[in-house]
Amino acid sequence: MSIFSNSNNYIFFSICCIWMMMLYGFSRKLVLGFTALSLAVTSTLGAFLALTIAAVFYFRKKIFSPRFFMFFSIAASVGIILIIYSDLYLFERIRGTANVFYTLISDYNINEFADIGFGDAMAMSGSNDGSDVSFLFRIKIWTESLTYFLNQNIIILLFGLGFGATPEINSFGLVAHNDYLTWLIEFGFFGFTLIVYGIWKGFLKLKDTIFIIPYLAILIYFFTENLFYNFFAIAIFSFCLALTLQKTKNENFTD
Repeated sequence: MSIFSNSNNYIFFSICCIWMMMLYGFSRKLVLGFTALSLAVTSTLGAFLALTIAAVFYFRKKIFSPRFFMFFSIAASVGIILIIYSDLYLFERIRGTANVFYTLISDYNINEFADIGFGDAMAMSGSNDGSDVSFLFRIKIWTESLTYFLNQNIIILLFGLGFGATPEINSFGLVAHNDYLTWLIEFGFFGFTLIVYGIWKGFLKLKDTIFIIPYLAILIYFFTENLFYNFFAIAIFSFCLALTLQKTKNENFTD
């Protein structure tokens, strides 16, 4: 983990490694073991949720069969119990985040989110370290950055502000922590459309294969992180996607 700037970049790299292990035929037990170990050494909530959603999507056609329905029912029950009662840091973060989110939607209008202080949000969550209010931090950056971009002229709207411009247009001086928003702001509607079209084509080709799990998990993770600037992991991601498309073209992975 020490070679990455933060745990979010580390878990992105880990998901790419999981994908590579699947591509090169590692055993299911080894892949699942590596996945569990990767999640265990980090408290990254976004990756945990992204992998869960991606796995549910892959099993969407089987989830209501008796065997899988029982498995998912047990897994969901265990997950709910852990979220409610476990003292593990990951589940404490889920509870704290849920408390903040519930209070926000109950007591505030969405237009007021950007004006709520972190101290107020920490009081809502009962947290002392601020980890439960990270999504509020993101909302503030997203609101400022998107508002600034949408008020630009038509040329900038079409072609963007340029690579690396996002930290210059928000009061935090930080990246957007949302790669889709980064693409829109820095490459404009034209560049954003090209990137999303390519992502969507990949999704259509992989949606019925086992490889949709790491691919979709990364696409979901793009919504809350600045992974696009991690050249090393993006290079591995691109390699995995290209190799997967080649393999699915030559072999049947739809079962």
